[in-house]
Amino acid sequence: MIGAGALPAVGLRSGEVADDDLAALRYALLTGGVCYLTGHGADAAVGRALAASRALFARPEATKRACASRGPTDCRGYEALPERDGDWREGFFCTHGVAEGDGAFPLAGPARWPDDLEFRAAMTDCAAALCGVAGDLVAAVARALGLPELGFRAALVPPGGVGLRALRYPPLADAPVGVRWGVSPHSDLPPLALIAQDEVGGLEVRGEGDDEWIAVPPRPGALVVQFGDALHQWTGGRSAINVHRVVNRSAHDRHSLACFALPAPDTALAPPGSATDATPRFGRTLADWLHGLERDPRHVGAVHERTVHSTR
Repeated sequence: MIGAGALPAVGLRSGEVADDDLAALRYALLTGGVCYLTGHGADAAVGRALAASRALFARPEATKRACASRGPTDCRGYEALPERDGDWREGFFCTHGVAEGDGAFPLAGPARWPDDLEFRAAMTDCAAALCGVAGDLVAAVARALGLPELGFRAALVPPGGVGLRALRYPPLADAPVGVRWGVSPHSDLPPLALIAQDEVGGLEVRGEGDDEWIAVPPRPGALVVQFGDALHQWTGGRSAINVHRVVNRSAHDRHSLACFALPAPDTALAPPGSATDATPRFGRTLADWLHGLERDPRHVGAVHERTVHSTR
């Protein structure tokens, strides 16, 4: 697990991780499963999307709820703050490169957009830009670990794509009694997530001890990369599973973007080119796992909770 020292930083140059940065990427993969990423070229798209999401979250509640999502497997659209228990945040989720209404891919419910054309354009452009970054980075991951690059990149090109979530975390002091987190400790199923933060901070990753949490402060121009459960599977258990949380202790709203790489639905959750079955808790493919959510939405929490405890 990662210690309390500085988190590694990895640079992209012309869409590739240079050889002298592969050691930093390998260190991130084998320790805490988190690093900073610079040189990604998506700064303008990220800035525009953050500004547009601030404007959306400032709109009246009725306007936002008119484009609300329908649940964990039909989740494109607006996500309201919880009234009682739950993560103290509101969000908006959209996808890029995922066809609507594909029954093999439960995340592909109908897109629900507000009437704000600037928000839709900004989110769509940002998702497209970060989709390219994710493809470049996953190929570098294979190089850093000495694994077949083609198999990794192929898992994240169409018919795969990305999911992009804009998020607002109000100050935790304003939350209902008993709510402890902006987002509770968890890991993510997708192989990697790209996180853009504003200046407020609040993202933390679990360190070496059960109760050790390491702040991941925002850096101008840098994305935070969090490696997830599917990558742990693809690398035969070599990459660390990143466990993280958000706690907004400030007096200001925290705004961020989280972009998740979404493999194609039939992508095996086992090392590319391997005949090894995936761990049963996820199923053999990404679609298996997502259909598990359709049958029982609590499955996602159970998977994350088991993952958190299994990596302690």
